Amino acid sequence: MTDQEIERIEARCKAATEGPWDGSDDEVWATLDCICETIDDETVANADFIAHSRTDIPKLTKEIRRLRSGLENLAQLPVFYVREMALKTLKETK
Repeated sequence: MTDQEIERIEARCKAATEGPWDGSDDEVWATLDCICETIDDETVANADFIAHSRTDIPKLTKEIRRLRSGLENLAQLPVFYVREMALKTLKETK
């Protein structure tokens, strides 16, 4: 994923109604506006995905940027430090 793709994703998130969004068994809500109505199990799952995307996507793009920054920092270290740093980071994220 390129930086431009991440920037476009972030721009779409910023342009959308501020979250968090919420949903019931048959609708997804962003403030007082109904985003979608559900009619069956598949659309309930879709509504749940939509409702959570407003807060999930910013978290994911933030994590991508954090990981990329970490990789850039690791790339500047001598090779023998990289393995230890990577293992430490992996343990911290679990």
